[in-house]
Amino acid sequence: MQQQLILVVDDDEAFREIIGKKLMGAGFLCETAASATEGHRKAAAQKPDLILLDINMPDTNGTQAILDFHTDPNTKDIGILLISNMDNPWPGVAADKHIFAKELGALGFIDKAADMDRLPQILAEHLSKK
Repeated sequence: MQQQLILVVDDDEAFREIIGKKLMGAGFLCETAASATEGHRKAAAQKPDLILLDINMPDTNGTQAILDFHTDPNTKDIGILLISNMDNPWPGVAADKHIFAKELGALGFIDKAADMDRLPQILAEHLSKK
């Protein structure tokens, strides 16, 4: 079976390194990007199977970035999971963060603190639906 490529877009270098090792240890290929702009460029060129997209980033936040990915013909069909360690990544939005992530066009929401041990399983579940 061919290894699936996951693109991790997060401004936290330590997180990218840790999650990259975790994903590669679980049998995934992993590419990383430090910003939404870099992530968009890499996604268009490499066509990953799935993107993990941080919400809180300095250049373009994940909320805007997901809209950018979905309006670009080169990246619109790539599944995206939004990730954050914030309890409420969208202040002022009354909807549950998992529901709101899906309303934005993401496959779902991953909590960096609570879901990291299950991350390979979560990715495999989403990739099996492709």
